[in-house]
Amino acid sequence: MRFAAPLSLMFFVIGHQFAEEITLPFRPADPIEEKQQAVAEVIDSFAEDEIYLVESDDPLLTVTFPEDLLQIVPFDQGTVLFSRFAGGAGSSEVRTVQKKFGYGLIASAAGAGQLVLIPAGNPARMIRQNITVTEKKGVIQPEPDLPKDDVDRAFLSYKAGWRRLQGELAEKLESGEVTSESAAADWFRSGITQVRRDAFDEILQLESIEFGGSAWSAKRHADYIRRYAE
Repeated sequence: MRFAAPLSLMFFVIGHQFAEEITLPFRPADPIEEKQQAVAEVIDSFAEDEIYLVESDDPLLTVTFPEDLLQIVPFDQGTVLFSRFAGGAGSSEVRTVQKKFGYGLIASAAGAGQLVLIPAGNPARMIRQNITVTEKKGVIQPEPDLPKDDVDRAFLSYKAGWRRLQGELAEKLESGEVTSESAAADWFRSGITQVRRDAFDEILQLESIEFGGSAWSAKRHADYIRRYAE
């Protein structure tokens, strides 16, 4: 798994409105009276066995109090994660970091703390955010089988995309947008081609660097891909 430079988790709150370039866990807004604006609520608590995932277009910095309550793990764009997530489904799920910078807030123990949130290069926008870590939810599950290398990440990403497309196709069939078996097959074939390309692009890029073009030889190629069979 590739990691970004060791920066820290960051999000900021301004009147319950969030900067568009930052994505963080939130609770959907409740239905309210017409003419009033629905306001999503930032999630300020999560369980010990969950990851509080924040994504940003720009690098972010943070200071945590107490220092030993929270750990910050940076992730590169495209990193595939398999875990329970704050604001998620309540069980282990696959997520892919979509933005350029991803940050996982991971708790060392249950308790209450605070984040001092500082946008890199813009300390004037520093915000303090209280955070609460609760005990693990429900039955303790076995540790997830995390992707061990680029091959595992590619197949997890492909599986997640395959499942997502099946759900989208089901909705199109039920709504009448897709009306025949052949149309369904064509729609899915088109979508899965892009999913496959996105999932395995990292592997193809690494292969190109290692043995592509003028660097190719049968031995170099074989030596590199042999690890796929391990």
